Amino acid sequence: MPTNPHWRNLSGNKVAASASGGNSNTAAGQYSSVTGGNGNMASGLASSITAGLSNIASGPTSSVTGGRDNTASGITSSISGGDFNKASGFISSISGGEVNEAGGDISSISGGNANMATGSISSISGGSGNESFGSTSSVTGGRENIARGPSSSISGGRRNTAIGLISSVTGGDDNTASGNRSSVTGGTGNTASGQESSVSGGTGNTASGDDSSVPAASTTPQAPSSRRLPAASSMSPLARTLWLLVVVVLTT
Repeated sequence: MPTNPHWRNLSGNKVAASASGGNSNTAAGQYSSVTGGNGNMASGLASSITAGLSNIASGPTSSVTGGRDNTASGITSSISGGDFNKASGFISSISGGEVNEAGGDISSISGGNANMATGSISSISGGSGNESFGSTSSVTGGRENIARGPSSSISGGRRNTAIGLISSVTGGDDNTASGNRSSVTGGTGNTASGQESSVSGGTGNTASGDDSSVPAASTTPQAPSSRRLPAASSMSPLARTLWLLVVVVLTT
């Protein structure tokens, strides 16, 4: 074995710990393992690190597959890749991205950056700066969206907030669904605060009453303007024929 400590893998004084490949890796937990990579540490019971750089698996049965500077500290937590991600909740998981944190039990983050899933069974699929605080809440994408209510959801957009129970915001900017089972479909600066209220779109609309709704603005076609035509009885045969042709054109 080389004597240079920078090229040495260490197996701590624990039962069946192993560091089988890579450089400067440490397997310190009981039954822990590090397969490869550089500067990784598996300190949790039966924890594992497959590859990557400077990753830490400190939770019991936690795992880090790859990436850089990732930390899986929750029981049975896992990080598949990415950089500077943290999985601290029980059975929490992060698939990739950067600076994401899954702190809720059974929470998950698929990707994106600077996302935070702290509610139990909460999830974030992607985007940037999104937060899912409520239990079983979800954010699919977008930027700076917050799903705070239990079972609330935000599909996309920017700076949207779903506060009520089973509330939802589909998209748009700066929309808020605060009533239980309320929804905002899109638009800008809309608020659905009543129970089971809804706003379909537009700008600056508010549905505050229970079961109230604000539909999307619709454009009603204007009726064609009437045209005064001369009486057919006062026309010559040729003029009457031409008049009939004009009527056909105008009415088709």
